[in-house]
Amino acid sequence: MAKKLLLSEQKESIQDFWKGLLEANQIELTEGLKNKIQKNRQYLEDRLETKKEALYGINTGFGSLCNIEIKEDELSDLQHNLVMSHACGV
Repeated sequence: MAKKLLLSEQKESIQDFWKGLLEANQIELTEGLKNKIQKNRQYLEDRLETKKEALYGINTGFGSLCNIEIKEDELSDLQHNLVMSHACGV
């Protein structure tokens, strides 16, 4: 039987989060949390389009590469590579 960890916009303790994560074999997001994520993504996309400014880790490199601007057509690769590097660490 699938045990789901339901993530919502409600705050919970880190201990409760980890306990739920270790017990679950599926993760599900509430509609409220999905909407909040989509709203934040739209905000970032609008800001990138209208302000043309450096946003750390969004359109720049990380750490000592923070002053390196990432070309628009490489932004998806930057984010993909970030997730992959974190996944390797796990």
